[in-house]
Amino acid sequence: MHKAGNVGDLIECLIKKAKLPSEEEAGPMRVYETSHHRWTRELPRDYAVISINDYSTLVAERIPQEELEAKDNGLFIPVFSFQGEPNRAHGIPFRFLVKEGEKFADTKKRLEKRTGFKGKSFEKIKFAVVHRQHSLKPQYLNDGKYL
Repeated sequence: MHKAGNVGDLIECLIKKAKLPSEEEAGPMRVYETSHHRWTRELPRDYAVISINDYSTLVAERIPQEELEAKDNGLFIPVFSFQGEPNRAHGIPFRFLVKEGEKFADTKKRLEKRTGFKGKSFEKIKFAVVHRQHSLKPQYLNDGKYL
């Protein structure tokens, strides 16, 4: 990858090197930055590769179909995993579409599909909302709640 390239070039290079199906065949891709296992920002396709922060981690993924359909009409929240306390984050964070008026039980089904966890592995997961100003006090959710 040439330093003068942009994120669009990076995606094309990734598709060739990893022998992935093209964006026309399998859907558009995005690249986003993470820092300390938390979503930082999505990088636009024309963003210069040389401007990417050296201390962040880049993640490339296919954009889920439900996000493509929602476009600018949806509320997207950053999702991350933590053990016990929110400041003990781990794993790969991602962005997730929240649907207005959807019960959390239905949101969990979409999260199960999005993460790929199934069965007992998924049942062990507890879900919480972590507000930035109260990042040490997660509010745990149950199936009857609404986000």
